Amino acid sequence: MSNVKYLVVIVENEFSGNVGSIARLMGNFDFNRLILVNPLWKDETEGKWMAHTDLGKRIFENRVVYKDFDDFLFNEKPHIVVAFTRRSGKDREISSNHKEFFQNFYNSIMENKLNNQNFTVALIFGKESTGLEDSIIQKCEKLLYIPTNPESPSLNLAQAVCIILSEIYYIENIQYKNCLIKKDHEMKESKKIVSGLNFEVESIFKLATTKDKEKFFEEIIEASKRKKLFIRNDVEKFKRLFNRIFTSPYITKKDLNLLKKYLMRFIFAPLIDENKKI
Repeated sequence: MSNVKYLVVIVENEFSGNVGSIARLMGNFDFNRLILVNPLWKDETEGKWMAHTDLGKRIFENRVVYKDFDDFLFNEKPHIVVAFTRRSGKDREISSNHKEFFQNFYNSIMENKLNNQNFTVALIFGKESTGLEDSIIQKCEKLLYIPTNPESPSLNLAQAVCIILSEIYYIENIQYKNCLIKKDHEMKESKKIVSGLNFEVESIFKLATTKDKEKFFEEIIEASKRKKLFIRNDVEKFKRLFNRIFTSPYITKKDLNLLKKYLMRFIFAPLIDENKKI
């Protein structure tokens, strides 16, 4: 597998049985970090039973619990936070479906030579009855959906997790692994051609964490407020826009136009100090 580490995060899960099923699925597809945010159940009997396999039971027993989503972000510090939903709207700007995102995500890793660097992706799923709340969605950098029949779009929580983990497992262990083998072979062949030259490709990138990006937002937003560049609810729109761009291997025309609008404000803003216009 690549050096991408995944966190399977269930927010306000209502039934321990679903967590047990998810723990079993995680074992099936070689994931091991199960995180619960404010679970709404106490009795874990059904969860243990549904975990079924020895590995599934071990993942279930080793689950990590956080009191709220901010507590999770502070302690785990993921580089990318990806949420899943069926509902779109004003505050739910869906980026793409899961297949498009993960294909582009791994293509970007290969193209930018990041496969030798550790970074963490959090996969966020909501509770069974209502899914993820808007307050959680707004703290996630990517919002994805699983394509289904419009006449019957809703998936069971464990089913949705299964589809996502299966897709990632396939890309990493079959498609992506084959690409690495091919690239390794090409590298060895190139070394034979350049006689006596011994070199390795090393990444010079250090990836930003969620906290690093929050600090960036605070500094830019504070500077923008001083120059009065924001109007209405632009602050939240700005954060969502940059989160999408920072975590995506591609950019939509809509986001490109929005970015252009913000940058033009900075370029043509009056040059001012604290009290005086120039």
